[in-house]
Amino acid sequence: MRIGDEPGPSVIAALHHGRGDLNRIYKEPPFDLLYGYRGREKSVDLLSPYEMLLHYSMERILPPTNALRRSRAEWTAEGEKYNQECRETRMRGHYKPGEHYTALPGEDRILMPNFRELNGLRHCWCWQERPRPHLPTWSFAKVPRLQFSPEENARLMSVYMRPWTLRESESTKSNPLLSLLGKCEKIGE
Repeated sequence: MRIGDEPGPSVIAALHHGRGDLNRIYKEPPFDLLYGYRGREKSVDLLSPYEMLLHYSMERILPPTNALRRSRAEWTAEGEKYNQECRETRMRGHYKPGEHYTALPGEDRILMPNFRELNGLRHCWCWQERPRPHLPTWSFAKVPRLQFSPEENARLMSVYMRPWTLRESESTKSNPLLSLLGKCEKIGE
């Protein structure tokens, strides 16, 4: 399976919750995909993962069932009809991102590309600009330690503190593909 215009296997996997396709969701924001497909909008392609988390937060896009949520999503025609049916019958709706509601662009928001292979991630999560910088911390991630080799510590620091992308078409010298992050260029080429 390909992601957008990139060759290779897909890393997308939605979680299943025993009720079939109804609750196929991303339980936590998939940081690697959100960061790797952030695009060039607002020059975020030059931000490292650390800097991205300093200035942006990963926010869930929920169905616009109340006025507070309307700013991130809007109903599709099918979704509006389904929502009306649910309200009339007083049953709880199971809204599907991309089918019943779609993400709305905003000045302070970065949406994911609309690739079929990303399984509707565009309508599930977005980058939301923070009103003020936030100091990121790594809770469960592997961080450099004295017990690791210098090469492993350097690899971790590169992944966290240097920009990278998952899209070959957006790859530049200052924003390389993740798979090429540790490669050295020969002088004179």
